[in-house]
Amino acid sequence: QDPVRRARYGAAARETGRSFHISAVAPRYMRLFRQAIEARRGRLGAV
Repeated sequence: QDPVRRARYGAAARETGRSFHISAVAPRYMRLFRQAIEARRGRLGAV
């Protein structure tokens, strides 16, 4: 009923979708994964 509001909500939804897209999430995930591997190596090396 309110085209201006619908357009605003649509734009916000697209932006939210982009922020959770694999291309945005993967680098952060891989950095955390490498950090976990290094931490595990440190624990295993300390034993």
